[in-house]
Amino acid sequence: MVFSSSVLFRQNNYSLVLLYNGIYIVANRTNSTVELDEAILHETAHYGGKQHHKSQWKKAYTSFWFSLGGIAGLKKIVRKAGFAKELGRYDDSANKLYNAKEMAAKDRSVYLIDEFLALAQGQKAHRKLPSKIKQAILESNWIYKGIGCLGYSSCL
Repeated sequence: MVFSSSVLFRQNNYSLVLLYNGIYIVANRTNSTVELDEAILHETAHYGGKQHHKSQWKKAYTSFWFSLGGIAGLKKIVRKAGFAKELGRYDDSANKLYNAKEMAAKDRSVYLIDEFLALAQGQKAHRKLPSKIKQAILESNWIYKGIGCLGYSSCL
């Protein structure tokens, strides 16, 4: 079956493809499940941010850009978080597009915030397993209701 799609991300071993009803991973020869987890978290952050903010997503990302202090503030945060090199690739791409007049300054800031949020989400894949499990539990309030916990702290 052939679908109309757009490739969101392509790396040596896999591609992420956005179809009309979701994001699919085409994995030829992935190196690890962590690599796949990171890709899934990264791409769903792009999709989720846009779904959460609906038609106002660019406005929300622009506001976030300015609240961080623009590029200087963003770079400071990603250095502390440990993924400056990764964001640097996106910054280089944005600069090339901006310098070639293929991207407006306002779109550059939105693009970099979108990638920053996606990279931050993707980093969760590198947590140690107990941290992943604890975070999944904390983010799944329905589990607590299902097992009768009175609050987060009483379950952990």
